[in-house]
Amino acid sequence: MGDRVEVLEKISELVVSGLSSPNSELELSVGTRSGRSQFNTGVPFAHFKGLLDTLQESVGTWSEVSENTHCATYYFEDNIRVRYFVGKPPVCIKKTRTKSIDILCSGSPYILRISLSEELPKPDYKVVSNPNFVRLHQRWQFEYKKQWSYDLSKVATGTDKETACASLPIYEIELEYKLGSQPYPDPRQISENILAKGIDLIGRYNSQGVPIQIDTLVSRIWTA
Repeated sequence: MGDRVEVLEKISELVVSGLSSPNSELELSVGTRSGRSQFNTGVPFAHFKGLLDTLQESVGTWSEVSENTHCATYYFEDNIRVRYFVGKPPVCIKKTRTKSIDILCSGSPYILRISLSEELPKPDYKVVSNPNFVRLHQRWQFEYKKQWSYDLSKVATGTDKETACASLPIYEIELEYKLGSQPYPDPRQISENILAKGIDLIGRYNSQGVPIQIDTLVSRIWTA
């Protein structure tokens, strides 16, 4: 199960669903594989650093670049998260993942996860309890043609800010397609692009020089 045609059909379904909602987010994440198909967030530092160097060297490619920004995200019940930036007011949203697909690639230790989520602003939310957990981000963002955002983050997680500061970081790679950035989007073309860009993020060839191939597709439907 899970050749390239099926993968593109599943991605297209996510794109069509996302285009029908103004609050949707379509995002690709790179994770490492454990067992047959278990997705683990984050990649080795060497892979992260190599990709970051490549993006930084691609001068003139990006429509916008934001480097080495810091923020703290507090996660609460009911999928509420509050993000704090230095010198800016906090941003509160309710983010609910609705669907995702995991794409395994033969010859690669990585998994591509493409997720569709709903993000609803919650400007009137009042923090009245301790968070479930806290994530501290150091982030680099590279925007391409105002449609694609490559987000690389060094992330530390804990039950509060203090334990997060003391924890070992993980290195995350994400790619977001900005739904609504094109007046007449073609779901199939967007699907082709996000899959191709995702394979670029993990490397088109394995350590023996063999091209990476789509291997298996795992679909998941999430409930709030």
